[in-house]
Order: sequence, then structure tokens, then C-alpha cells
Amino acid sequence: MGLSKKFNSLATVFNYFCESRQNTHFLLQKVGFTLNCIYKQYNINKGLFMSSIFLAYITEKMRMKRYAKRTIESYIYWIKAFINFNHKQHPNMLHDIEVEKFLTFLSNELNVAPKTQALALNALAFLYLKILNKPLTLELNFNKSRVTPKLPTVLTQTEVSQLLKAIREPYDLQCKLMYGSGLRLMEVVKLRVQDIDFDYHCVCVWNGKGGKHRRVTLAKELVAPLKTQMELVKAYFQKDIVNEQFSGVWLANALERKYPNAPKQFMWQFLFPSKRLSADPETGEIRRHHVHSTVLRKAVNQAAKDIEIKKHVTYHSKGIHLRLTFYKEALILEQFKNS
Repeated sequence: MGLSKKFNSLATVFNYFCESRQNTHFLLQKVGFTLNCIYKQYNINKGLFMSSIFLAYITEKMRMKRYAKRTIESYIYWIKAFINFNHKQHPNMLHDIEVEKFLTFLSNELNVAPKTQALALNALAFLYLKILNKPLTLELNFNKSRVTPKLPTVLTQTEVSQLLKAIREPYDLQCKLMYGSGLRLMEVVKLRVQDIDFDYHCVCVWNGKGGKHRRVTLAKELVAPLKTQMELVKAYFQKDIVNEQFSGVWLANALERKYPNAPKQFMWQFLFPSKRLSADPETGEIRRHHVHSTVLRKAVNQAAKDIEIKKHVTYHSKGIHLRLTFYKEALILEQFKNS
């Protein structure tokens, strides 16, 4: 078996390096050759691996544990910041005292929000517990951020109606789904054709926050626009399927191996696809991904400017009548539990 096949991941390279009893110089030559094979196979220049083998190893470990892509990016960012703060010393040479200094620096010098400091702490706790097997103490002594959190922006029913009308197509449908069905931003853009159930008027959300699945209600006013959107997706799909370079839609985890024909089936296509094909940054395959989340954010901000709402409007903003409805439903549910 060739080395490039034997060492098909950085994790196996590290494990083999640690467990082998062969000559160190010869072993380093083999590891170097293997990493070069992995480099060519996965195309590091497109962003799969980083310049640091240590950070790349952490990235792969987190992928093996099914961490979300954004969580991996955030953890790597703060681990790298911690290393740079300590003059690029290896984390294995650092521990509780250096972590306390770093977290205090974030609070005193950078004035980060409490959630940002907590994210940095979680990243370092993961690093020392899961990667270096040197857990941090539970009694870390550092200055915690005390920044007062912002109050949420609450819109009236009239303002919500005006905002939804002002959002330009095709992003208005996505915003109406967020508002009417209570979906998060990434949950909307990741919807697939088969996730819309017109018979039961519901939307299936897979791998939402915390990796949980759930069903939410679908407003009857959105049935016709969604069917029109599916016709648009079908037009894209019929155009893509005759393209020899088209590798099908991206599927998470091992779904592509479990359902090898699924990437080129219509029901698996993204409900809100991008206008153009693009290369997968990990494999280089040509696919049609979903629209980027930043486009939807910009559409909401532009609509708020157009109608001149004198509030800080984002896709997190809620309607006051919607909050009252949630409050009433919570009271009814509580009474039902106590009865």
C-alpha cells in the first residue's frame, strides 16, 4: 500500500509518528513525503489545510467530532490568537497562567464582549482537554468582561410589514420564511427542496443549532411563492445535469457515500441556490451551492434604509406582536403542564 493511501489524513500521520519505533530521520522523510501527497491531493492553496500542521490537526480532529464549520473557524481563530499572544510558543509549553493572562488581556485591553471572551475560553478549554490532554483548572482567575449587552430591536407590526415589502427579490421569500416560521439565517439558506412539506404545511429543519432536527409551521401565504421558487430551482437543475463537469449538490457528513445518487437528484438540491456554479473549496468539484448568508444580511439592511426605519434593524430583529404571541403560547403550555 502506498504511503499516500496509508496516511489518508493528518490524524493518522500524527498517530503513526508517535507510535512508530523506526529511525527518526527515516520516519521524518516518510511523514514529509506523505504530507506532500496530501498537499497535492487536497490542494492546500484552496484553504483545506493551513500553514501550521498543528492547527490543521486540530481542524481535522474537530471535523471528526462533527463540529460545525463556523465553530471550527472560531476555535482556530482564538487558538491562533493565543499562540501569537504568547510570542508563538507552542501551547504544550503553556497552561493555566498563560490562559488567565490572555483572557484578562481580552477584557482589559480589547474590551471584548462577555460572549466573545467565553468563546475564546471554550476554544482553549477544547485545545487542552481534547488535543493536548492537559485539562485547564476549573478555578481560572481572570478578569471577566463586564460589557452591558445591547437591548434587542423590536419592530411594530406596521414596521415589519413595510420591511418585508421593501426587501427586493429573490431575498424577500427567505426573509418571510425567517419571520413566519422562526428560522435562523443559516437554516433558511441551507433548506433543500425536499424540506418543504406542502401537504402538512411545515418545514423540516435538519442539523439546526446544536445539531438538532425540528419541524416548524409553514404560512399558507408562502405556498405559492415557494412553488414558484422550486420551478426556478428545477430550471437550474435541468441546466446543470447536462453539464459534464457538474458533480451534484454538496451533502454533509457521509450522506454522499450512503446515497451515491442523491447529489444529482432534484429533491436534494438547495431551495435557494446560487446563480452560478463554483468549485468546492475542499475537493475542487464543480457544484451549485446555496446563496451566501451575507447577501441576505445586506438585503435586509438596504430595505431598512430605503423605508427609513429609525431603528437598528438586522435579521435578528423581532416584531413586538410576534413576541407577545410567543409569550401567550408559553403561558398556555405552562398551564397545560401544571394541569
